[in-house]
Amino acid sequence: MRNLPLIAVVLATLCTADLFAKGKYAPLPDKVLKAKAVYLDDQSGYPGVADKAYQELMKWGRFKVVTSPKDADLILLLSTRAYTGGYMTTSNAQVYPTGGGGAYGQATGVGVPLVAVYGYLTFIDPSNGEKVWGEVRRARWSAGHSVHAIINDLQKRIAEQESTPAKE
Repeated sequence: MRNLPLIAVVLATLCTADLFAKGKYAPLPDKVLKAKAVYLDDQSGYPGVADKAYQELMKWGRFKVVTSPKDADLILLLSTRAYTGGYMTTSNAQVYPTGGGGAYGQATGVGVPLVAVYGYLTFIDPSNGEKVWGEVRRARWSAGHSVHAIINDLQKRIAEQESTPAKE
């Protein structure tokens, strides 16, 4: 029983290495492969992330970046939260009586800054809001490293999938 944590670490390491081995990705959806135009929606909260994503996409040359979601085949959402099919808002509000007559005062809330640990790149179908495909990794949005790495990995996955004959 004392070796149980060690065994768990070894198994997790072996499984992780096998999961991310070259050529072992799940196929990307056809909507991602067939998309020609994307709309960038930067909700990361970090300055320059959209610019870095735009530069990476232009360098790649696969997608045309459009200025309106209705002109896009896919929306490319950059964020620090997983996409859940809509926009999430949270609050910590208290409504309290203000003194005579049972009237209620204004709502108050507390904002707590969060450190973004993960960066999400999500393709969303603009016609119905459905998530088509997404990728997550430890984020360094402020330095632009995550944007470069995620788009570079996507580029490799698409190239690999398009160069591999489909199995029927």
